[in-house]
This record gives sequence, structure tokens and C-alpha cells, in this order.
Amino acid sequence: MSETASSALISLRTALIIVIIGVLSFSSLFVLLAFAPDLQDKNYAGPHAYSKSALGYNFSAELLKETGFDVRMSRNPDLLQDVDDDNLLVLTPGGDYHSDDLEALETNRYGLVLIVLPKRMGLTSFTDRRRQSNTELLPTADVQRLLSVIDADLKVSQIPAVSSLSFDGEDWPVQFQEVTQVITDGPVLNILSSSEGTVFGRVSGTNVFILSDPELMNTHGLSSLDNSVVMLELFDAHVYSKDDVAINFDTTIHGFERTRNLLRLVFEPPLLGATLFAFATAILLGWTAFVRFGKLPNPEPALKAGRTTLINSTAGLFSQTQREAGLAADYGKLVERQTINDLGYSEDMNSAQTDRILQQLINTRSDDAGKAVTPPDASSVKTSGQLVNFAKAYHQWKRNMKNGAE
Repeated sequence: MSETASSALISLRTALIIVIIGVLSFSSLFVLLAFAPDLQDKNYAGPHAYSKSALGYNFSAELLKETGFDVRMSRNPDLLQDVDDDNLLVLTPGGDYHSDDLEALETNRYGLVLIVLPKRMGLTSFTDRRRQSNTELLPTADVQRLLSVIDADLKVSQIPAVSSLSFDGEDWPVQFQEVTQVITDGPVLNILSSSEGTVFGRVSGTNVFILSDPELMNTHGLSSLDNSVVMLELFDAHVYSKDDVAINFDTTIHGFERTRNLLRLVFEPPLLGATLFAFATAILLGWTAFVRFGKLPNPEPALKAGRTTLINSTAGLFSQTQREAGLAADYGKLVERQTINDLGYSEDMNSAQTDRILQQLINTRSDDAGKAVTPPDASSVKTSGQLVNFAKAYHQWKRNMKNGAE
């Protein structure tokens, strides 16, 4: 009989699991690379709408949202020059290093723009990048350079902290730390002011509003209830109607720009379908590779040699001719002669002598149950299955004969 093929190196189930895990891991890596800018923590200290630090504006954005305004975080740099955008764009520069960003701003636009001037600068904490370990007043010259980009005639000054501001003919209580930053000169229409300058106003001939003191919007300033009330009143009464447009807090000038890239596009409609088909194809190709994993077996030779081959060939010949049953009698004679020889009798005896000695031995032997040890009957063998049982019975008979020897 031919030798069985060697078993596979790994099972099909294991191969399928490996392929699926490999494809999913590989695709997950690319998904994370594509969306890494969106998944990273944006809450680090700075004067931007993602920051919850003292100089950040996340609290004002959340407060406006909670009171019913449509607030959005903008990472689209095109909004700076979009003249047709009818939403309110809020810019929160951190110092004169943002002058170039304000120069790129299109002031002749349909929608409104609110520019919140900086008043303080802070150092990010070494132990917690979401907080500022130290803050100090910006030099007035730095704020002036930033304001001059909007209009060269605008002047800014820092005056002793005031406790109230005039708004719509009424005095509103406010709280400022150390100083109050005001616009003292230039083409600005006064809306919220003190006796020494404008805190909130509109640049003449434009849709640009300026908030000179950021403590009416940043987290530190809004810790005062009075400041929060004034901020909400400004947005409600003079900036826009909450039922019409949205408030876009620009974050691009602080580095949160969202750029379009091919890697991200393949995971967004309409290319998402093609990407899923590609992953499915990769799984099928990987499955095909794993099914054929390992070295291919060597082809069997046309002719084999050796004792095993001779026995298998002879057995195959008897099986094809259906002559297995005819082997029973000869097999029995062979086992009987081997038994006589194993018991120490001469191999030169003829058949008659062998039969006589064998009969004498049978008369003196018995099995475990005490019955006489008689050889199996070869005449009852008709099929190959019966031949196998016949050989097993003769093997047991031979053991019983030998076990009785002294």
C-alpha cells in the first residue's frame, strides 16, 4: 500500500485566523496614520479653543454652546479668506508672531469676524502640557504690532483695572486682573468701553469686531460670573443672531490645520467602498497563500524498492485477485512449524513427524480458561476480514502453546 501524505504544517483554521489578523492589523495601522491628527489630544496650554488652561478659550466655546449657540472648532484655513462665508469667525492670536495670519485675513467679507487680542503670555508646564506654570503681561508694543495689521491707526493701551464698563448706556460690573487693555485711538465704533478707551468695538467700514481684553472670554476671566454675563450679552445683542449662523473658533493659526491627503481620502466616501474591496481581496490572496504554505511534497518514484514495497505489492496482488481466503491454510501451516521450531524441535522433521509432535503438544496444553489449545479452522475463512481474524486467533494460539512449555 502507498505511504500516506505528510500532514499539513498548520491547520486551515489557524491559517485563516492568521490571515484575518494580519490584514486587520495592517489596515488598522493605515487608518490610525490617516486619522492621527484627529485622534491626538488637542488640549495643550495656549490661547486657542481646544485649551482648558487659564489663557485658553475652551470654556467660552462650551458656555456659548450650552446657551444655545452653534459653536464649531474650525481647522479649515480657507475660512480666513472666504468672503462668502456668513458665519462668525473668531480669531484668538497669541502674540505678534500671528501677524502674518491676520494679514491673510480677508476683512471685506459677508460674515462677521471677532479678533480677541492677547494680553498675557504663559509658559507650558513641564509636568503637564495642558497647563501653564507662569503667566505675565505682554508688552504693549507686541499687542500694538498685532493690532496695526488690522488698521495702522488703531492704538492699544493698558490702564489700571476697572470695575465696570459702559454698555448700551448702562454700567456692567466686570473683574480684571492687574490691568484692563483698551483701544484708545483709531477707527473703531465703541460698543463696550470705559472712560479711557474701548474694550469691545467694530472697525469702521468692516465686519471686523475687536475684543481688546481677553479676560472677557478666556478661562481665567470667565471664572468671574460678571465677565460671563457680559460676554453672553455681547454675543446675544451685537455679534450675531444664534438662529441664523454658527460661531467658528479658528484653530488653524495655532497649528490645528486639517489638510486633505490621499491616505485619508481612501477611508472616506466615495473611495471607502473600493478600499473595503481591496481589503477583502487581500484576505482572499493571503488565504490562498497560507493554504499552499510549506514545501511541496516530492513526487513519488515510478518504481519502489525494498522489503516493505515487496510485501505491499504482494498484498496488493492477492487483494486484486480476491485470493486472500486461500492463504489461510498455508498461513496456519507456517505458524505451526514456527511454533515447533520455537519450542526447540529440529527443523529437519517431515510433515508427519511435525503433525504427531504438534498433536502431542496440543493434548498437554490448555488456555487460561482450562480448555484444550486447538489451532483455528482454516476452512471457515471466506473473506479478507475473516483472514485477519484468523491470523489474530493463530497468534493467540501460538502464545498459548509457548506459554505451556517448561
